[in-house]
Amino acid sequence: MSEEAAGRLGAAPAVADGVLAAPVADAKELVQVAPHVLWNGHLTVNPATVLDDDAYNVVARPDVAEDAYDLDIRLDTHWDSTPGGDAIHAVRRLVVPLRLARAWDGAAPLVDPERISETMNDLLRATAGVGAVSITGDHVDHLPEVRPAQAGATDVLGRPTTQPFGTIHGSFTLASTLGHDHASVTADALPSDLSAAPFVPDALLGPCWPVVYAALGSVVEDGMPLIEGLLGAVHLDHTIDLHLTLHQLQEAAATTSPTINVTGWVAALEESSAGRVVDVRLELTDATDGTVVALMRERFAIRGRASGNAVPSAPELAGGTGRETAPAARRILRRTTVTAPADMTAFARVTGDFNPIHTSYNAAHVAGMEAPLVHGMWLSATAQQVAASTAADGSRHVLAGWTYVMTGPVELSDDVEITVERTGLVVGGGYVLEVVCRINGEVVSRGTAVTTPEPTAYVYPGQGIQAPGMGLDEMNSSKAAREIWERADAHTRAELGFSVINLVRDNPTEMTARGVTYRHPEGLLNLTQFTQVALATVAITTTARLAEAGALVDSAAFAGHSLGEYTALSAYGRVMPVETTISIVFQRGSTMHSLVPRDADGASNYRMGALRPNQAGIKADEVEAYVRSISEATGEIPPDRQPQPGPACGTPWPARSRAWTPWPPTPAPRPRPAGQEPLHVRPRHRRALPLRGAAPRRAGVPWPPA
Repeated sequence: MSEEAAGRLGAAPAVADGVLAAPVADAKELVQVAPHVLWNGHLTVNPATVLDDDAYNVVARPDVAEDAYDLDIRLDTHWDSTPGGDAIHAVRRLVVPLRLARAWDGAAPLVDPERISETMNDLLRATAGVGAVSITGDHVDHLPEVRPAQAGATDVLGRPTTQPFGTIHGSFTLASTLGHDHASVTADALPSDLSAAPFVPDALLGPCWPVVYAALGSVVEDGMPLIEGLLGAVHLDHTIDLHLTLHQLQEAAATTSPTINVTGWVAALEESSAGRVVDVRLELTDATDGTVVALMRERFAIRGRASGNAVPSAPELAGGTGRETAPAARRILRRTTVTAPADMTAFARVTGDFNPIHTSYNAAHVAGMEAPLVHGMWLSATAQQVAASTAADGSRHVLAGWTYVMTGPVELSDDVEITVERTGLVVGGGYVLEVVCRINGEVVSRGTAVTTPEPTAYVYPGQGIQAPGMGLDEMNSSKAAREIWERADAHTRAELGFSVINLVRDNPTEMTARGVTYRHPEGLLNLTQFTQVALATVAITTTARLAEAGALVDSAAFAGHSLGEYTALSAYGRVMPVETTISIVFQRGSTMHSLVPRDADGASNYRMGALRPNQAGIKADEVEAYVRSISEATGEIPPDRQPQPGPACGTPWPARSRAWTPWPPTPAPRPRPAGQEPLHVRPRHRRALPLRGAAPRRAGVPWPPA
């Protein structure tokens, strides 16, 4: 600063607590004592007056102008005392550019209108996580760019829309870990009698924050970006309308981890008593085929930027899904109390919303608060978890649409009472819910939702899918699974003379139990009495694991084929305990085994075939004639099995018809003893026979499902 300017500074009066004090000595002291700054035409509390002296520096900017200075504020973070913590993404600086020329004569320092856009956009990029790797594994290397508005714009559903400030386009990976990671920072507040939902709608918002912040940054009026008031932004409400079910999203994340495109724009500005309301719209679509995943609406009030006195308009209820509803008696379904985090850093990292007013005390002080506030979306997600989690009785609610309105602040470590109440019915199935959050009896937020029932059937298979090691890994990941395996193993050791755990793990080709030696060249898992014990144990164990995880659907249909009838009754129907089931299926298998002549290795000459007309190119009225022709050509299908649906039994030799040739081809069978008639019983193996034009079925579920 020039000597003339320094002299003028020395003559400038300082004001402390409204009383004239001694003249200031330099620019730093002037910034320290000025009670206000003039920010976009509004007198605002000078940030320096609410911060400790070591929390900021006043930096001269002679490269800009003689009277240009930066109030460079250090934002404290969770990582400040952590070795290497400076390498972890966080918002660490807030720069307020000042011009002091008028302040030399006693006026308030001016927030430089020519530079505030640059510094606030720097803050915007850091807040959006630019430079970090998101929780979905995507590197956020830049803030999405704004594309010019198009005339006659429509949304993804073909509805006319307004996009006065252009559109923003981004994408993210629907990672298999997204639901779990999101739950780890929201569902951890649940009481022990609620098991976290594996995926809630709000998990989708986190990866969208770069687009949301870019949309906020796109609003420019009279040359001034609206985002210059970023620290005064308040999230008013949040709306999400799912177009794919949570189950479909979870399945897609676990199997294909698809890329989700995000398109955002500011649809409107609204003047209100809460500030200028910015209406941000988001569309989430599958990058592969454009399938709509979800629609979102996020509204923010920029405090101090208001010219209206009306209350902000209300958003659509329950996600605005358009589902038809019917009235029903109100009924409280759940009521519980959760405790807000003492530090929001973990939530910020998982969701990608690094707004420093939630993680930095210095930023909170600048925004007029004593301490960081809890993210509004933390309570929204936690409220969703309270509604969607599984209770001890198996009840839960699958959310399809959600609207969340924030009416009061939530402070760190606050105890929040959350009440879930049914207020109506969705025509065709599901509830209308109201979820109210209260602190000391005062409502701080309110959510409304619609749910959808999951049509579910549990079908338990028969023999043929056994494999060494099947299900044993669940012993390490599930207490319930481990308990079933241990009970089954104790029973087979005590009552049957072998270890089912050793059987499944090792699949021995020979074993002696209770004085009887059993053999099979491909391992005893392929000997029917052991096959049935192993598969029954796996079925019961898998069902127990699902129940433990809260994923077992109550009141579902259940069925089984052959052996599966027994496991369905035991595992899901709970008609009999695991010990009784094992004894029954072992005796069943032993009886079946003894009916078929076997050689010294335990092998027999019999197989089973199943005809699926739709895969064999046969019309329904041709089935009987087709089976009869196979019988006449081979002599292997008994007449009493021909007209009936279901498997057909016989020997795999001699192969007189290509249509009856097993696939994959089997070795030549041992000769049948002279005079021995074939026994038509259910054999120990089941093979799929590709009959006339049959094609193998593709495994897996396409995403999104049709």
